[in-house]
Amino acid sequence: MKEDQIPPEVVEAAARAMIESSPSLNWDNMPWFHSIWLKEARDAIAAALAAWPGINHDSQAWRGYGGEVLILPLPPRKKPND
Repeated sequence: MKEDQIPPEVVEAAARAMIESSPSLNWDNMPWFHSIWLKEARDAIAAALAAWPGINHDSQAWRGYGGEVLILPLPPRKKPND
């Protein structure tokens, strides 16, 4: 997967989430920082996907989608008494 394959709306959502916890940062009032925050978010998403255990990249048409897909296996759920 290449970084430019991460949908822009996903990158923006991640960037907004990264800054929303800071009381001094505001997405709407600081447009000059958007490119920096978007790059940081894109880099973080790419790094997380690269580190995902068992990730599977499939370039074959998958269930009618017709594009490339990522399969992210989830760890088993913990039992209530674990």
